[in-house]
Amino acid sequence: MMTPIIPPVLHERDLPGPLSLNRLARMGTVRVLDTSSGYWSEHANTLYGRALIVQALIPFPTAACALTALWVWMGGDFPTTLDVLSNSHYRTMRHGRRVRVFSRKIAKVHMTTIGDLSITSPQRTACDIASMFSGRPGPTTFVDQMVDFMQTYHFSPDDCIQILNENPCMATVPRAHAFFNTVRLYYSECKEERTPVDEAQNPAVALAH
Repeated sequence: MMTPIIPPVLHERDLPGPLSLNRLARMGTVRVLDTSSGYWSEHANTLYGRALIVQALIPFPTAACALTALWVWMGGDFPTTLDVLSNSHYRTMRHGRRVRVFSRKIAKVHMTTIGDLSITSPQRTACDIASMFSGRPGPTTFVDQMVDFMQTYHFSPDDCIQILNENPCMATVPRAHAFFNTVRLYYSECKEERTPVDEAQNPAVALAH
């Protein structure tokens, strides 16, 4: 993967003046992360571009997981935290985001790479997000987003439940099961309505497998 001419993350020092970042943000060219940095909007429109952005943001040598991994896979609004797999603790904010650390041990089969970015697979990403909910499952809008995620990368709630069953002693497993039971209702309806994505035309799907 070639490094783009424009860096994936821009700082005020990279621009002609202190107001350039805000001007580019108003034009939609840059999406602001904090008062002094942002990322090129065009990079965020592709899987590999989003991977470059996250690789530049997260601490080395961590791996992207949870909501940060979901953003790499699907795009949308950038999350309010940087979710990473690590045994270290990071107290310093990075680009206006708190680094949220998950110290779980994850099998290699549930990890992949996009360029130089180490990231949880779509299935494992879904499991981690489901395990974050306390009590009842998330709002319907988020369930819809999870269904879109599954449809895009060709996996199902049952695939995620199988991963959860490999770690039955985790305290978060019951709440994750409840979340996927809710997702299954919406997933079944959408599966009947949607046409499967042609993997030959969608390299992101092939990568996820």
